[in-house]
This record gives sequence, C-alpha cells and structure tokens, in this order.
Amino acid sequence: MPDASHTPASELPASGTPEGSEAAAQSSRYAAWLRPAPRDGAGLAALVLGAGATLAAVTLHGVVLGLPLGIPAIVAGLVGRRRARRGEAGNGRQALAGAALGAAAVGLSLVVIATAATSSGDRWFGGAQVPLTSGRGTYDRPLGPGGTAAFGDGTRVTVGAPRRFTPPAGSDGYTPGDVAYRFTVTVRATGGADLDLGDYTYFATAGDASTDLELISTDAADFPGTLKAGGSATVVFAFDVPRGLAGLDFDFEPTGEHDDAYWRLA
Repeated sequence: MPDASHTPASELPASGTPEGSEAAAQSSRYAAWLRPAPRDGAGLAALVLGAGATLAAVTLHGVVLGLPLGIPAIVAGLVGRRRARRGEAGNGRQALAGAALGAAAVGLSLVVIATAATSSGDRWFGGAQVPLTSGRGTYDRPLGPGGTAAFGDGTRVTVGAPRRFTPPAGSDGYTPGDVAYRFTVTVRATGGADLDLGDYTYFATAGDASTDLELISTDAADFPGTLKAGGSATVVFAFDVPRGLAGLDFDFEPTGEHDDAYWRLA
C-alpha cells in the first residue's frame, strides 16, 4: 500500500506549468541562501594598504610607513588570492594588485632607507664625509691652545688660548665662585667653496670624568649661517668650570659632514 505522504511523480507540477516555475524559483532562492557570501575582505584590505604604502613610500617623511603598511598588504593579498582560487572570494585581481603595490612600497622604502643610512652612516659611526687631515686634533691626540685643525675640504679651525675672566653679575651660565674661561674660535673657508655653518656643534668638558661645562652667555656675535669662500669668522666662547674640576677640553665640528676636532686648552 503506498505511503500516504508520498506524492506520485505523475502528480508533481510540471516544469512548464505555473506551479512548476514557482517551485523552480523557490528552489533557486533556497540554493542562493545556502551559498556563503564572498569573503572579499582580505583582497580589499590588501588594495587599501598597498595603495597607502605606495603613497607613503614615495614621500620623504612617509617612507617609514612603507614597511609597516606594505608588509600587511602583501600578506592580505596572498590570503585574498588563495580565497579567490578556492572560490571563496570574487576579487582575486584586487588582492593581486594590493600585494603588488605592497611589495613595491616595501622595496622602495628599503632603497630609500639604505640610501639615507649610507649617506649619514659615516657621521654616526665615526667616519665623516669631510675628514680631519691635520696631524693632530683627534680625541687621542688633541691640539693645544692656538692649534689649527685642518679638514679635507680646506676648512681651517683655530682655537685660541683660554683666558680667565670675571663675568658680569647675573650672567647666564656662570656660578659665582667658579672659574670662568673665554677663548676665540676662528673658522676659515680656504677650499674655494662657501661653508655652511648653520649646524656647527661644540661642547666643552673638564675633570677626569669629562664633565660637561655650562656656556656663559656673552654679547659676542655668532658665526654667520654661510661663510663665503676665502672668508673667515671669529666667535668668542666662554665656559664656567665648577670648583674642584681641573682642565678644559673643547670639541668643535664645523658642519654635520665634518669630523670632530679636539683641543686640550688647560
């Protein structure tokens, strides 16, 4: 005896009838509901990160963002491509483009960073682009009072003998009872080119522990920003040496590209 719940095939709606068409539509909607939504997030993220990394990498101040943005773009792009190959995502080309942009940003950032490190590495690791050429003037072999440091580009720096003096009352940097010294520093540009003195550096120390000394404020003029070829400029420096400290050492660097020169003045 047939099962009452079973409908004979002869009684099912034919596909060409209205009832059959409605059943097919319902079946299609049900199948679409069962199909998972495309997982396009990784590919989209790769494209956004890759574009941002590339823009950052081509700017001087944003180049450091090329690596932290570019590497995630590559990873997200690879994930997106794998999902696309498995049919889980529909933006495989987006993912590929994002990974390519990320790789380009990483490569460009590394080139820029390496170039910057090469150009500034000598300065940070002790081999300046403009070396000291005089026989003395290094940390181990300092010059004495009145000594001149010579550099490879023709720059000459002469530090005069220090003289004790009494600063005016209330002078910044001076503590009454300490010893105050002042001396001249003369820079000459003899190499045939202008010398940029806008970033010259200096410091003075005293005692066995090389204690940094305080600069005493004076009315003396400063070096010009640019010293013309063949010209010279002299500036008076004054330092406070605390009681109990002996000696006076001075370090001067004409520009960020020059070696440091050293004097033992007292």
